Amino acid sequence: MKEGMKIGLILTLVGVGLMGVYRYASAHGKKSEDVIEFRKSIYHIVGWHMAPLGAMMKGEMPFDKDLFAKNATVIEQMSKIAPDSFLEGSDKGKTKAKPEIWKDKAKFNEAMQRFQTEAAKLARVA
Repeated sequence: MKEGMKIGLILTLVGVGLMGVYRYASAHGKKSEDVIEFRKSIYHIVGWHMAPLGAMMKGEMPFDKDLFAKNATVIEQMSKIAPDSFLEGSDKGKTKAKPEIWKDKAKFNEAMQRFQTEAAKLARVA
Protein backbone atom coordinates (compact mmCIF):
# COMPACT_ATOMS: atom_id res chain seq x y z
CA MET A 1 0.00 0.00 0.00
CA LYS A 2 1.36 3.41 -0.93
CA GLU A 3 2.25 5.90 1.82
CA GLY A 4 -0.50 8.33 0.76
CA MET A 5 -3.12 5.59 0.89
CA LYS A 6 -1.92 4.53 4.36
CA ILE A 7 -2.20 8.09 5.65
CA GLY A 8 -5.68 8.42 4.13
CA LEU A 9 -6.81 5.18 5.74
CA ILE A 10 -5.40 6.19 9.12
CA LEU A 11 -7.07 9.60 8.96
CA THR A 12 -10.38 8.04 7.98
CA LEU A 13 -10.20 5.62 10.89
CA VAL A 14 -9.31 8.44 13.32
CA GLY A 15 -12.20 10.53 12.02
CA VAL A 16 -14.67 7.66 12.25
CA GLY A 17 -13.42 6.84 15.75
CA LEU A 18 -13.80 10.41 16.97
CA MET A 19 -17.27 10.66 15.46
CA GLY A 20 -18.19 7.42 17.19
CA VAL A 21 -17.03 8.85 20.51
CA TYR A 22 -19.08 11.98 19.89
CA ARG A 23 -22.21 10.05 18.94
CA TYR A 24 -21.81 7.79 21.95
CA ALA A 25 -21.35 10.78 24.25
CA SER A 26 -24.36 12.66 22.93
CA ALA A 27 -26.59 9.58 22.75
CA HIS A 28 -25.73 8.52 26.27
CA GLY A 29 -26.02 11.92 27.89
CA LYS A 30 -22.38 12.25 28.80
CA LYS A 31 -21.46 14.80 31.37
CA SER A 32 -20.23 18.19 30.26
CA GLU A 33 -16.75 17.30 31.54
CA ASP A 34 -16.55 14.48 28.99
CA VAL A 35 -17.59 16.77 26.15
CA ILE A 36 -15.08 19.39 27.29
CA GLU A 37 -12.29 16.78 27.30
CA PHE A 38 -13.35 15.67 23.82
CA ARG A 39 -13.20 19.30 22.65
CA LYS A 40 -9.79 19.85 24.23
CA SER A 41 -8.53 16.71 22.47
CA ILE A 42 -9.64 18.03 19.09
CA TYR A 43 -7.87 21.33 19.58
CA HIS A 44 -4.78 19.60 20.96
CA ILE A 45 -4.62 17.54 17.76
CA VAL A 46 -5.05 20.70 15.64
CA GLY A 47 -2.24 22.44 17.53
CA TRP A 48 0.01 19.41 17.31
CA HIS A 49 -0.37 19.27 13.53
CA MET A 50 -0.24 23.04 13.03
CA ALA A 51 3.14 23.40 14.78
CA PRO A 52 5.24 21.83 12.00
CA LEU A 53 3.39 23.85 9.36
CA GLY A 54 4.28 27.06 11.15
CA ALA A 55 7.87 25.94 11.64
CA MET A 56 8.19 25.16 7.93
CA MET A 57 6.69 28.49 6.94
CA LYS A 58 9.06 30.36 9.28
CA GLY A 59 12.07 28.44 7.96
CA GLU A 60 12.67 26.86 11.38
CA MET A 61 12.59 23.42 9.80
CA PRO A 62 13.08 22.20 6.23
CA PHE A 63 9.99 22.20 4.05
CA ASP A 64 8.67 18.67 3.56
CA LYS A 65 5.70 18.64 1.20
CA ASP A 66 4.52 15.19 2.30
CA LEU A 67 4.63 16.10 5.98
CA PHE A 68 2.94 19.43 5.23
CA ALA A 69 0.15 17.67 3.31
CA LYS A 70 -0.33 15.04 6.02
CA ASN A 71 -0.64 17.64 8.77
CA ALA A 72 -2.94 19.84 6.68
CA THR A 73 -5.23 16.86 6.08
CA VAL A 74 -5.46 16.10 9.80
CA ILE A 75 -6.33 19.74 10.52
CA GLU A 76 -9.05 19.62 7.88
CA GLN A 77 -10.54 16.48 9.44
CA MET A 78 -10.53 18.01 12.91
CA SER A 79 -12.23 21.14 11.56
CA LYS A 80 -15.15 18.95 10.53
CA ILE A 81 -15.46 17.45 14.01
CA ALA A 82 -14.78 20.58 16.08
CA PRO A 83 -18.29 22.11 15.87
CA ASP A 84 -19.78 18.92 17.31
CA SER A 85 -17.73 19.36 20.48
CA PHE A 86 -19.67 22.42 21.58
CA LEU A 87 -22.76 20.67 22.93
CA GLU A 88 -25.25 22.49 25.12
CA GLY A 89 -24.09 22.39 28.71
CA SER A 90 -20.42 22.05 27.82
CA ASP A 91 -19.92 25.69 28.68
CA LYS A 92 -19.83 24.73 32.36
CA GLY A 93 -16.71 23.21 33.87
CA LYS A 94 -12.98 23.42 33.19
CA THR A 95 -13.14 25.07 29.80
CA LYS A 96 -11.66 28.13 28.17
CA ALA A 97 -14.51 28.28 25.67
CA LYS A 98 -15.91 31.79 25.61
CA PRO A 99 -19.51 32.39 26.77
CA GLU A 100 -20.19 34.19 23.47
CA ILE A 101 -20.20 30.80 21.75
CA TRP A 102 -23.51 29.94 23.35
CA LYS A 103 -24.88 33.49 23.44
CA ASP A 104 -24.42 34.14 19.71
CA LYS A 105 -24.65 30.71 18.10
CA ALA A 106 -25.02 32.17 14.58
CA LYS A 107 -21.72 34.05 14.86
CA PHE A 108 -20.04 30.95 16.27
CA ASN A 109 -21.40 28.80 13.44
CA GLU A 110 -20.00 31.30 10.93
CA ALA A 111 -16.59 31.08 12.60
CA MET A 112 -16.69 27.28 12.51
CA GLN A 113 -17.65 27.39 8.82
CA ARG A 114 -14.67 29.67 8.11
CA PHE A 115 -12.41 27.26 10.01
CA GLN A 116 -13.66 24.37 7.87
CA THR A 117 -13.37 26.34 4.63
CA GLU A 118 -9.83 27.54 5.35
CA ALA A 119 -8.70 24.11 6.57
CA ALA A 120 -10.07 22.54 3.38
CA LYS A 121 -8.20 25.14 1.30
CA LEU A 122 -5.00 24.42 3.20
CA ALA A 123 -5.34 20.67 2.63
CA ARG A 124 -6.16 21.16 -1.05
CA VAL A 125 -3.19 23.46 -1.65
CA ALA A 126 -0.85 21.19 0.31
